[in-house]
Amino acid sequence: TRYRDDVGLNDESAATLAFTDGAGEYFEEALAASTGGAGAQAIANWITGDLTAGLREADVEGPADSKVTPEAMAALAGLVEAKAVSRGAGRQVGAKLIAEGGDPAEIVEREGLGAVSDEGELAAIVAKAIEAEPEAAQEVRDGNHKAIGRIMGVVMKETQGRADGGAVQKLIREALL
Repeated sequence: TRYRDDVGLNDESAATLAFTDGAGEYFEEALAASTGGAGAQAIANWITGDLTAGLREADVEGPADSKVTPEAMAALAGLVEAKAVSRGAGRQVGAKLIAEGGDPAEIVEREGLGAVSDEGELAAIVAKAIEAEPEAAQEVRDGNHKAIGRIMGVVMKETQGRADGGAVQKLIREALL
């Protein structure tokens, strides 16, 4: 009840954290370590989702027994919330944390996983993607907004998934509509 009412978590996250051995304590430490970059729900989502799944795959009992410190989890959630890394890149960082531990920001730097956030650079990549997919571009102009996905696919391939999907979609719409 406290997680839901006082912390603001959704029912599923609150129940998972409250009734999974060690998860609540880990969450509390991660939340305390957060420097405001990520909210409680974002941290809870990472712990109950990607971290739990990755630890299960790695045959690790629980978050407290892993190489991923609560501080690292809070930092990773903050990087994703701040859009310094995409969600997909965040998952890659999470996998590295599970395997090796460490600092998420250092992993992002070392692996070149930082988000492509320069709007000029992103606009140029979007323009190339539109040129590479002229049929999709025409379909978008004709009102088939689902065709944006084909252009986004080209952008994501070019940026290796490091572009923010919302920003890419906005740039495509601005260019074509």
